[in-house]
Amino acid sequence: MKRLVASFSLFNKWATCPHQAYRMYIARDLPREPETPEMRYGNEVHRAMEKRVRSKTPLPEAMLAFEPLVAPLDACHVEPEQKLGMTKSGRPVSFWDDDVWLRGVLDAPVLLSTDAAVLVDWKTGKKREEPFELEIGALLLQAHRPEITKLVGCYVWPKERQKGQPHDLSDTARTWAMVRTIMGDIEHSIQTNRFDKTPGPLCGWCPVLDCQHNRRKK
Repeated sequence: MKRLVASFSLFNKWATCPHQAYRMYIARDLPREPETPEMRYGNEVHRAMEKRVRSKTPLPEAMLAFEPLVAPLDACHVEPEQKLGMTKSGRPVSFWDDDVWLRGVLDAPVLLSTDAAVLVDWKTGKKREEPFELEIGALLLQAHRPEITKLVGCYVWPKERQKGQPHDLSDTARTWAMVRTIMGDIEHSIQTNRFDKTPGPLCGWCPVLDCQHNRRKK
């Protein structure tokens, strides 16, 4: 079994169904899911936005309508698609470090000053606010840049040309406590080998086909 690394994706799956999270992130015994058109589009948008922010590469013709959302970042210091990690003790490490315990990718962290930053996260899926994802990003950024103490984040849906609500991410101590609590629950489940199957509306799309709650077409 490969060493488990914490991430928002893991936590999100764990909150939905511990058994699904176990199969996807711990046992890793599920066949690789084919890339859907939605996933492909999301990856294309992120790549285009990264190139636009990093090197001012013009957006593809199909995404030119996104320009008003990204143009304001030209006047700011932004290091797009930052892959960051930290150890269980809170020490900053690289995304792929052997000791990495928590990792994440920051789409467009905007450094406003020596002590303030805004995390912009591009979204192409269904509109919903999940501040915990932004909070984890802020925790990782502050681990690498401890001088940054004022943190705000927001989601941006380019296709809809809409910005989400601002979220105060400055209480990184609270976020760190939440991360450690959730990972503690996961580690306890690993020790006791108990991963509850939680039926819900997403069972129709779940890749765990041998679960009795699965409603996906076989």
